[in-house]
Amino acid sequence: MNYTNFWIDGRSFEKARNHFRAAVADPKARPNQKVVLDLNEHAYMLGMELTHGYPFIRNDGLSMTIHDHELTPRENSYNIIDLINIRFTERALKGAYTNLVYHEEAQQFEEKLSNLNVQRREDALKFSEEVCRWGRGMRVWGRLNQHYSQSQLGEAISSWLSSVRNYDSYIDPISQGVSIRGLGVSFASKHLRLLDPSRFAVLDSVLSEGLGYALTPQGYNLFMNDLVKIKNDYLQEWRLCDIEASIFALVRQRVITTG
Repeated sequence: MNYTNFWIDGRSFEKARNHFRAAVADPKARPNQKVVLDLNEHAYMLGMELTHGYPFIRNDGLSMTIHDHELTPRENSYNIIDLINIRFTERALKGAYTNLVYHEEAQQFEEKLSNLNVQRREDALKFSEEVCRWGRGMRVWGRLNQHYSQSQLGEAISSWLSSVRNYDSYIDPISQGVSIRGLGVSFASKHLRLLDPSRFAVLDSVLSEGLGYALTPQGYNLFMNDLVKIKNDYLQEWRLCDIEASIFALVRQRVITTG
């Protein structure tokens, strides 16, 4: 069995090392560094004793976990998910969600914003500001306020978000969002994701670059329908936003990693 045709990004490597306080000889890795793995040496650090291990990448591009490699070495014995130009096992997706997704901040914003009534102009305005804060996009908030007065912006956001439940497709709500001057697909989708996390997810530049979905309403519609298929086929109990966050973690391992 080959133990060396695998690698992981430096950010994930250091997170795994700190998780277990693992005494491995490797020097400290930069976040965007490609770290070559020896699965014999690194098995414990990668989560062999966890239910869901840390995902890493095989040289042929498959994202997997130590459990995929050690417990089920035959490729046809584990679920492989194909999404545009990335392949990952079901265990890798679950490992990303468990070990690489930062849940607490998003959950705090979800709870905070659930108390707002977006049908009220003042609440819709506050909702939008908090979305931009969560998404590290206060420059987006600034642009919105350059294009609209507070009253106009509150009315536009309220009208948009109040109508979302009337749509059966994904293309209509995202199209209405990007029609607001200053909002692109990335931050419009962040609004939708925090409005209804079970139904919507985020398509940002990392996912667009890593997977090839265009940052257009059509690209968002395609992305969301692909997430729905993954949910229906493998993860019926998961929210769409959590599937997206896990895929984001797998994609980020590749998008920012240099050799």
